[in-house]
Amino acid sequence: MRNYFISQFQVFLENIDCYAFVCAMLVVEL
Repeated sequence: MRNYFISQFQVFLENIDCYAFVCAMLVVEL
């Protein structure tokens, strides 16, 4: 179970740039 969370966290880190970009776009819209 722990390995599952670790793998999910690694995927999150790999996609952090995409999330940051989306958040930045949302902030600009506000």
